[in-house]
Amino acid sequence: MTDRTVTPTTAARMPARTDLLVGGARSDRLEDDLGDLDVAPGWAEASGFTGGADQTLLAPGGDGPDRLVVGLGDAGAVDANALRRAAGTAGRAATRHEHVAVALAERAADGVGAAAVEAVAEGWVLGAYRFVDHKTSPGERSVRSVTLTAGGSKAMRAAVDRGLALAGAVTTARDLVNQPGGSLVPADLAARIKEIGADSGLKVRVDTLAAIRRKGLGGVLGVSQGAANEPRFVEITYTPSGRSRGHVALVGKGVTFDTGGYSLKPSTSMQGMNGDMGGAAAVVGAMSVLGALGAPVTVSGYLPLVENMIGPDAIRVGDVLSIRGGTTVEVLNTDAE
Repeated sequence: MTDRTVTPTTAARMPARTDLLVGGARSDRLEDDLGDLDVAPGWAEASGFTGGADQTLLAPGGDGPDRLVVGLGDAGAVDANALRRAAGTAGRAATRHEHVAVALAERAADGVGAAAVEAVAEGWVLGAYRFVDHKTSPGERSVRSVTLTAGGSKAMRAAVDRGLALAGAVTTARDLVNQPGGSLVPADLAARIKEIGADSGLKVRVDTLAAIRRKGLGGVLGVSQGAANEPRFVEITYTPSGRSRGHVALVGKGVTFDTGGYSLKPSTSMQGMNGDMGGAAAVVGAMSVLGALGAPVTVSGYLPLVENMIGPDAIRVGDVLSIRGGTTVEVLNTDAE
């Protein structure tokens, strides 16, 4: 099972039960920001902490919670993207404390705004993400609660929810890409997409081999014909609740493992080829969040799911495939699917 980070909530102030306070420090206002966090400048100097982006400083809190200071760079560069990146850095670093309060949004140039809170919530989840499905001993994180000290208003809660929804879409794609090729063959990936679609209010149609043949999808058939695992062709549809303002089509490559076929890759180049379905995963992740965001357009996703393997019937260099619509394609490299 994928290790999910604790999802942040929002509150007006740091909870009484806090073991770690996460704050930001700008490189050109370092002393002031450290002072606000009750961190001695000498501690930062001894640690080589200058407030640069991606830097972290862990300082003991004495009678209060420990401090994790994350560098934000120059004050003029602190925007939502910088806060998202800093929150991701903090999410990766904060592993030894149970109850965490995050005050990064307070370093936004325009104060504690909804965009800043959304970015921090999203960044935290993305930074703390781990994929442990196949770990023998995945270990456990200590973090039990994460609170964004950005106020408890309806607007701030909505900002956190939006950030978590966006992060959830990304982690959905990551979960798919991280699976080994043998654990997520085309039929398995199609089944997982149907589950995600059902949870997200999407319509999902899966074409099996017979339907792919009837539709004349020669490219899908050609690439997959050397594989023992049959291809699938998936169409996903999102329809807005109100009047649609347009129609967007997304196409995602879904090669669940790519040996290169008879234009065989060297072994080292096959490493990571379980991720050759990353285009399909990105489309699935993006479409999974459309309903939560209230997207006002119709969106269709088209995902050819195949393995590109070597077998007695694998396509050869020089073969000609007939694509849907009648176009013919000569194969000059079986690794160029």
